Amino acid sequence: MSVPVRSVAMRSMVLHLLLFVLSPLLAWSSHVAGSPGAPLAWDSKSGKLSIKINGMPAQAVCWVAQSAEGLVATLSGAEGVVVYDPDAPCGNGGAFIHYAGSGDFVPMAADAGKLVHRYIAGAFGPDIVEHAKFALGTCAADFPGQGVIPLESTSWKVSAKYRGMAENPRR
Repeated sequence: MSVPVRSVAMRSMVLHLLLFVLSPLLAWSSHVAGSPGAPLAWDSKSGKLSIKINGMPAQAVCWVAQSAEGLVATLSGAEGVVVYDPDAPCGNGGAFIHYAGSGDFVPMAADAGKLVHRYIAGAFGPDIVEHAKFALGTCAADFPGQGVIPLESTSWKVSAKYRGMAENPRR
């Protein structure tokens, strides 16, 4: 039995139209919280970027670094996330890079400059993450870049008690 050419052409056209309409939804679903292949450290309940210190959400309190060894945050599934410290004395527009998409996390100690530093975890595109990987553990000039805004971000503070900061600084 042969299928009419018109029927095959019509099916092909409908299939292409469906793929065109559904492709944005399919791309979005790969970034949904907790989904396999999600490029960020997503919290499966809130759908927000999730960074933890000592098992608690990083933004829950102002953390206290008791020593120069600092604090380490936990991220999982964070291929597109960069954690950086814009309060580090890196020069105008620079930031110290603590984490860049994968691998080790450089401890946060607020060890120079202000006694309380604000740390930012931002979701960036691959080019910004590569720039940060190159500078991991050092200052990156002009980071994340003039006018560059993360797709999603969260922030928290760390105070340097070992340098003379009060135990419970204001947020």
